[in-house]
Amino acid sequence: MNGLRIFGVLGSTIAFSVLTACASPPKAVPVVVDWTNRACESPAYGNILGNYVGQINYRGGDTRSCRWNTQISIIGISMVADCNLTGTITATPEVAAGDGYQCSDIEAQTKFVVGLSDADLNRFGPSSVIVHFEEELPTMTNGGKVIVSPIVQFEALTAENGTLVNSSGNVLSRQYQTVSE
Repeated sequence: MNGLRIFGVLGSTIAFSVLTACASPPKAVPVVVDWTNRACESPAYGNILGNYVGQINYRGGDTRSCRWNTQISIIGISMVADCNLTGTITATPEVAAGDGYQCSDIEAQTKFVVGLSDADLNRFGPSSVIVHFEEELPTMTNGGKVIVSPIVQFEALTAENGTLVNSSGNVLSRQYQTVSE
């Protein structure tokens, strides 16, 4: 009789353990997608591509200050596992204060460089975007004034949650297209 009781308790314990294990919520497994020939559609690049607008402010150690109304457009063309980023930067000075320098305007084509690997394409999150102009931007006028640019060559921007942020904390927000009926 004791043997049956022990067998019954053991059987109940095993059944309870099996039911408890079956009742546990499933663990999320990240979905890995092959983005070959469509890298620009991946979550990582989808976080970067778009049109951004906002103001960029500069304040030098002296009395120099500039504020630009800025628009950055980043587009991508998928090539195998890469998304080649190009676009434009347009920045118009709105405020220029101080002597001996000039706040430059920019209307230029540019390349954007992102260091994402194949494994990064499936992730959402911040990405560092490097601005690369075809030619170096001028730093002095013919009259000897220092030229202050809103974005210099090889400046890093961080793309995250529909914004571009530079090292000075200036934020450009993504413009979302609205569909009209």
